[in-house]
Amino acid sequence: MQAPFYLLMLGLYYGTLLINNVHHMQHGVGRVLSFVPGFSMLLMPLRLLYYTIHPLEIGIGLLISLGFLIGFYRFGLAYYKRFITIK
Repeated sequence: MQAPFYLLMLGLYYGTLLINNVHHMQHGVGRVLSFVPGFSMLLMPLRLLYYTIHPLEIGIGLLISLGFLIGFYRFGLAYYKRFITIK
């Protein structure tokens, strides 16, 4: 399980390096992926450092990430209660 995850994360990292240009980061796939949890940890800070971003985009990105965190927590808790705990 660990080796494929690390390879996936390396692919994600190097993939973000490939789309690091103005067109992709401001108007293309980089802008969209900067709101997707998983990709946002690499792309949103990059956009913040090098490009002009409206503060609303930062807030939307934070809300999406927070919503994903809460949803994933609830799913994990329900899964744990149903399949892992002893009844």
